[in-house]
Amino acid sequence: MASSLKFVAVVLYLSAATLYLLHIYGRGRRVAVLAHVILGVAAVAQRGSIGAQCAGGIPPLRDMREVLPFVSWVIAALYLLASLRYPAFALGAPVGLASALVLLLAKLVPRDRSP
Repeated sequence: MASSLKFVAVVLYLSAATLYLLHIYGRGRRVAVLAHVILGVAAVAQRGSIGAQCAGGIPPLRDMREVLPFVSWVIAALYLLASLRYPAFALGAPVGLASALVLLLAKLVPRDRSP
């Protein structure tokens, strides 16, 4: 379940980054608001993935393979919190892309086999 939620989060992060880019190139504020909502949904889906890992007995800060999704979630969550005060929609594209890339990078990191 955690793996499928991570996949959903990656797709949503990339979708939000695309919508933020459309906003930058003049598609209107509604597109940016939609991208903001999608980024929030992606962060919630990823938080569900981290929660599913914890319920399965895998702590989120055990090794690099679990730390990277947590870092990806923190990047998105900090941007969403900061955007409540400072509406900088232009930063959403790099945030969505960075979150998706960090989450994909976590799949490439070898699993730690130590006890």
